[in-house]
Amino acid sequence: MALTDPLYRAGQAVLAREPQDNTALLLHNLYEDKVLCILKAGPDVLECGGQRITIRRARGIPFPLFHGAASLALLPWLPAQRILQTYLQSPKAIAGAGLGNDWEGFRHAMAAVRRTGYATSSGTITPLLSGVAVPILSPSGRLLGSLARTMPTETLTPGAEAEHARTLRVLAQLVAHACCDASAARRGDAEMASPQRSASRKRPLHPQDECPNEKQQDERTPGDTGIGRGRRGWRGNIPDPGHR
Repeated sequence: MALTDPLYRAGQAVLAREPQDNTALLLHNLYEDKVLCILKAGPDVLECGGQRITIRRARGIPFPLFHGAASLALLPWLPAQRILQTYLQSPKAIAGAGLGNDWEGFRHAMAAVRRTGYATSSGTITPLLSGVAVPILSPSGRLLGSLARTMPTETLTPGAEAEHARTLRVLAQLVAHACCDASAARRGDAEMASPQRSASRKRPLHPQDECPNEKQQDERTPGDTGIGRGRRGWRGNIPDPGHR
């Protein structure tokens, strides 16, 4: 996967040259209902209050969609039905994570993250470490992944949080454009290698392969999940969790 995944290749090209000062950048993708770190740029161990803390969110380890900043930078940008399904599958775990004791509370929590444009967490995965994360969106608004920076909690002042968010947004845009370029190149190579197969293939090689055509995940406007509206504002036949 690593050698051919457009998101991985894009992250490798963009993040490898980003300097790290006792922080690390973590690139994530969504696989089914889990979030995986597919690339880390920076040290494996951070210095915090005289201690050496190993970053636990290592490459290849799956985490729930509601656990940690990197996950919370993905979930609010998923289609509304997917967000609802996530809640229905794990309401107790979501409440335990402090994201709402019922569907309305969870919906408002996701809307708040979307309004902010980034997610944060402290000590959720690794004690004494915090994270700031942003979604990676294609030019059309399609969700490609998330990008997080982890750092010692003691260094994450409000000012530092805002600065990390700004930097991550810029890097996420660079990764998104590089991902689209890598997808286009990969699709072009595949078409040259097998024109007949390419002409008959109905599904993309990889989810990111849709990026050059800027296709949407569904018929909503770019990045719109409907979670900031009342239930009547949802598109499609989405059930009320209280009336299943």
